[in-house]
Amino acid sequence: TTVGIIMKIALALILSIAVSTSLAFKLLADSDTQVAPIAVFAGFGDDCRNPGMSRFAKFFGEGLNTTSKCIQIGSGAASSIFMSFEDQGKAACEEIAKDPIFDGEFSVVGNSQGGLIARYVVEKCQNLKGRVRNMATFGAPHFGVGKFPRCFKGIICDVLNYVVDFGVYWKMIQNHVGPAGYFRDAHHLDYYKDHSTFLPSINNEREFDQEAYERMAGLNKVFLGMFSKDGMIYPPSSAWFNELRPDGSILSFNQTELYSKDLLGLKTLYEEGRIVFHEFDGDHLQFSLDDVEEYVFPILAS
Repeated sequence: TTVGIIMKIALALILSIAVSTSLAFKLLADSDTQVAPIAVFAGFGDDCRNPGMSRFAKFFGEGLNTTSKCIQIGSGAASSIFMSFEDQGKAACEEIAKDPIFDGEFSVVGNSQGGLIARYVVEKCQNLKGRVRNMATFGAPHFGVGKFPRCFKGIICDVLNYVVDFGVYWKMIQNHVGPAGYFRDAHHLDYYKDHSTFLPSINNEREFDQEAYERMAGLNKVFLGMFSKDGMIYPPSSAWFNELRPDGSILSFNQTELYSKDLLGLKTLYEEGRIVFHEFDGDHLQFSLDDVEEYVFPILAS
């Protein structure tokens, strides 16, 4: 009947309005979800004042509707090379501690060696008002490098080649050449643990730091990006906490002592599904902003 048809149409309209209203409220709720502010750290030889790095840092804030900021350490590019890595980490802590943006929960993002600075902030900063929620790193030498990339022109290459050939663990070198702080000599691990000023500490290889462990294990989500053809970080899978052995073989992260003894919380993070390993097909830091949006934004938004 006509009345029946009208009633069916009315019911359909009511259901449609109800569904639309429900969806609208859901979208509104999603859009109002506050993503933690993001601190971004540049890599070797890079600088927050460089246009590319500046755009990269802003991309996170604009895409996630939050505040993002590149954290300048010292004088920037020069300091990334000629400031000890421990001092770079402390400088990062000081910059974050004095910025009210990071008084609550915040996330950290690091490119290349900036990923180690990001992790230092997670583990070691003592003067923060807030705490780190998520961490994302791209091509970071988390388990160190077994060699520096060979280069032949310019003062930077001269310094790095000298470091490799004549005493990477000399106190003067450790104190004045940043990358020396994460050089991990697989042939002389005891000497490395005794004389490296940075990596053995941040990886809990020397003395166990319970607070560093708890901070890492307490992260909400971790993203570790590796580059399959990385010509800067050797081995490339150091970005996944894989370990270079003296014979040149590579131990997967879950075969290392760092994992089996859960010295850094990696085992806890992995078993609870809070760590994401992603491989980019390309050389060092060759990824697109579309890649970041697809693979990293969900981590930082969680």
